[in-house]
Amino acid sequence: MSRVFPDENRARGWERTWGTFRYRWVMLGIWLLMMTINSVTLVNYPLALPNIAKEFGIPPSTFIYYLGVLTYSLGLFVIYFGNFNGWMNTRVRLAVILAQVFLIIPLFLIPFTFSYNAIVVLRFIQGLWFMELGLATLNLRGWFSKGELAIAMAAPLSALQFGSALGGFIEKAIAEQIGWRMAFLITGVMDVVATAIFLVLYRDAPGYNDYLVINRLRNLAERGKHGCPPPYKLPIAYAIGFAQIATTMAFASIPYLVPTYGYWLGYSVPAVSNTVLIYGIISGLGIWGGAILGSILVRRTRTIRETFRARNLTRTISYIISFIGFLTLLFPQGNYIVYTVGATLAALILFNIPNYWAEMTEVVPPGISGDFVFYAGAIASAGFFLGPLISVSLIVAAAGNVIKGFMLFLAIIVISGIINIIQNRITIPAEKYHV
Repeated sequence: MSRVFPDENRARGWERTWGTFRYRWVMLGIWLLMMTINSVTLVNYPLALPNIAKEFGIPPSTFIYYLGVLTYSLGLFVIYFGNFNGWMNTRVRLAVILAQVFLIIPLFLIPFTFSYNAIVVLRFIQGLWFMELGLATLNLRGWFSKGELAIAMAAPLSALQFGSALGGFIEKAIAEQIGWRMAFLITGVMDVVATAIFLVLYRDAPGYNDYLVINRLRNLAERGKHGCPPPYKLPIAYAIGFAQIATTMAFASIPYLVPTYGYWLGYSVPAVSNTVLIYGIISGLGIWGGAILGSILVRRTRTIRETFRARNLTRTISYIISFIGFLTLLFPQGNYIVYTVGATLAALILFNIPNYWAEMTEVVPPGISGDFVFYAGAIASAGFFLGPLISVSLIVAAAGNVIKGFMLFLAIIVISGIINIIQNRITIPAEKYHV
């Protein structure tokens, strides 16, 4: 914990003034900036992969070719087990520094690495940066009120989409002029600058860490009587995780399935690139739409359960939209517009994610909220590895025809959607335990 002796007056001050600090908008801005630049840098590898594979003699459409993609996805998953004993809960700045080191160092090493296996390992290390979504949730929860939290989370989440679209233009231009290695180095410098700005301006909400420490100590003292059990003993952790897994699988798979399918249908590289740009921008805007809708719904709620159900409603809406999108992709019939519309609707599964991150801080007592975010997040994040693994398997086996992949995602969305509806009746620890 950040303090051995937390200040109860500061903690009570946070409770009284929660969501009123003007500096919260500065925090929102620096999360948006850094996550956007992070996303720009992460486009480097997919764009450079054909050149990297050619230099190392790796044949395309093989598991070895996609190994760097899979190890990166594995990193996205395993890092959510990293908040052991809740050490990140009140040390967000330190954890962000580690996350940025994981991301930035490979940017400067990969261009000078002459071993394909070493590049694959560096890609796994890069995947460890993804704990920043959980860290952003922990930090912004201290700054923003219940009615604003989903909107606040939309900033770093939408940055993943907008940054990827922006990165495609930036890195393509750099690579065409001075090579793919320089694209890594230049965007790496950009990320160093963005990280420096973030760390200079970063602040924890005044009194929030004291509030968390006090509640954690109280919960531990009451555990076994009135205190909340650890996250791995809470059914709601598994319900939220499995309800969200369709989102994480689709989020991680669409960037591979949609372009591959487009090429299999015979569309040109510019045409497929335009589709990717369109669904990237619209899904990014969809994240803000989901955040705004969730915030409107939540402001009308009076109980924790009503808030939980309101946030879950945005997930149900996103699954219906995405289901229609994947279904549309089954029947493009050579129509480019149908292909693009289907891809865009499928990508709108991201509509729900601001409310997903928000609800994980609300359903448990504050003393274990950080532990819960990472544990439930680990379950959902399994989709970040399973999605690409399934996608790559289908691409390798079917030579670009990923119809079976779309059918599989239809089934996964239905299953996750059913879990999402059922979980509305599950016990909410924040209702049961009040320490």
